Amino acid sequence: MDKRTFPKRESERIVGGPGRLKALVNSRRVRVEYRPNGRSYYNASDVLSFAKVRKGRSHEKNNSQRAIA
Repeated sequence: MDKRTFPKRESERIVGGPGRLKALVNSRRVRVEYRPNGRSYYNASDVLSFAKVRKGRSHEKNNSQRAIA
């Protein structure tokens, strides 16, 4: 994954937000590549090493609190 890159929005979503991504780039923990089209792409292995685990977003329906009539 060292040769792959992620676009900015996807990198923000993986690491936990734009502020965290900016802090990681400023501390040189995540490498960034600026392309001539004006967009920034972030190294995939660096981004994935600082991934945040999201909790509470389950796609399954919680039926335990349904009232029984």
